[in-house]
Amino acid sequence: MAIDYERQLQSWKKAVGTYQKCGSQPVADFGKLHEDASKSGALSAKHKSLIALALGIAARCEGCIVTHTEAAIKEGAIMEEIVETVDIALMMGGGPSYMYGGRAIECAEQFFGK
Repeated sequence: MAIDYERQLQSWKKAVGTYQKCGSQPVADFGKLHEDASKSGALSAKHKSLIALALGIAARCEGCIVTHTEAAIKEGAIMEEIVETVDIALMMGGGPSYMYGGRAIECAEQFFGK
């Protein structure tokens, strides 16, 4: 059965939102770090999202894959850029990145098909 990445994305966002409601300082600090690091600067926000996607694949983080795929697409990434990002993750992460990279491609295909 195929994974419903939109549902998975909403599930991850809900879980993170629940954690954020706890109000701990580390959560607030991480949120600020994420916001600041993701802004366009010398690298565009799109390229930063693609880098985060590659790292999420290499780290085998399902939530990272889904959220950063969505972010990259929202920032204007096209499918070819997603595929090349997965290629880099494969180069750096080997077999596990091959498997999780497939998830990123499926996720992107679903999000592009909306």
